[in-house]
Amino acid sequence: MRILVYPTGLRICGSHINAMELAGAMVRRGHEVVVYGQGGPLVPLLEPLGIQFARSVSARLGLEGAVVRELATLVADYRFDVVHAFEWRPTVDAVLAAQVACGVPVVSTVYSMSVPDFFPAHVPLVVGTPAIAAQARRRHRARVTVIEPPVDLGPEPGETARARTAGPTSIVIVSRLHPTLKLEGILAAIAAVDRLGAVSPQRELELVIVGDGPAAAVVTDAAAAVSARGRARIVMAGAALDPTPFYRSADIVIGMGHSALRAMGMAKPTIIQGEDGFWELVSTASIPRFLYTGWYGIGDHRDRESSVRGLVAILTTLLDDAQLLGESAAAGYRVVVERFTLDRAAARQARLYEEVMRNRSSRLRAAVEALRSLHGISRTALRALVDQDHDVWDFNHKHAQPLYTG
Repeated sequence: MRILVYPTGLRICGSHINAMELAGAMVRRGHEVVVYGQGGPLVPLLEPLGIQFARSVSARLGLEGAVVRELATLVADYRFDVVHAFEWRPTVDAVLAAQVACGVPVVSTVYSMSVPDFFPAHVPLVVGTPAIAAQARRRHRARVTVIEPPVDLGPEPGETARARTAGPTSIVIVSRLHPTLKLEGILAAIAAVDRLGAVSPQRELELVIVGDGPAAAVVTDAAAAVSARGRARIVMAGAALDPTPFYRSADIVIGMGHSALRAMGMAKPTIIQGEDGFWELVSTASIPRFLYTGWYGIGDHRDRESSVRGLVAILTTLLDDAQLLGESAAAGYRVVVERFTLDRAAARQARLYEEVMRNRSSRLRAAVEALRSLHGISRTALRALVDQDHDVWDFNHKHAQPLYTG
């Protein structure tokens, strides 16, 4: 197969890394893959993976006439068999450029926590959790497939699932530093480590924060204030194209989504971070819920103090219980081996491509769906303008999250 992959960008974030890793896996399975987009930190990863890069000449991606024309020319010239778009903006572009203009089928992956109402309903859809799939199937007419974000495996649990016997206890966060989803928990983690250092001065604690983003200045200021008090060490490591060494050096990892899964794949005790004071240790008891809803959650504490107390309680228990550390690491590693390997995800994706190529939508149906989507996007833009509510574009918004009912 000849496959065009169109992500929302090539920044260092879970969704974009997942797209590149899966594209590389498709190359290893004997397919030809081209990634379309602007430049970004992930571009150097493409050539070693055997992926070709088609750089956009447009200054913006998503719902731009120049982008659609450029994309249509690329699809026609390369004669792609399928176009795989990630998230809603590239999907609408791909429907117009590939399906309507060229008759080439489109597959879409949405790793946001909800799928917008205006999403083209005829496009086969990939989501990351059963909960989001159940939500999407209520209104999405095409096939909805769950392909959980894949991870590469690290060493066996016995090699890493231990409490550190010398040097500081290292707690690691690998995350984009963004106000949405991320910032609340990162600031609470900084405060929690500071408090642990105050109540237990005998502990040597180190919090390493790996990542960059629009909230970097806020996080850096909070980290500097704690480090200045001398009760704990906060390290701002910046963005890392390959954060593997940071995961490997950790005693405990705090994270959500793909970051948490990568830690689990390296057999690290992992605390899942969410919003509104949500913290929960990965364990045999908590894993069934996370498998349904995703590696994230919403708590019932909107104030920082309650959130900090909750994380302090989990960290204190973990730091005092080497057996619990090992159990968390082993449980997380086991579920990654069973459910989240890259080979497993690539095999499911290849089968989906083959099915989509056999049962492709007509150009007429694609055109009708594209018009419906554009109408919905226009209405949403008008609502955002009139209500001054830009949360309408945030499909990771916590109030849209599905709940686990057991």
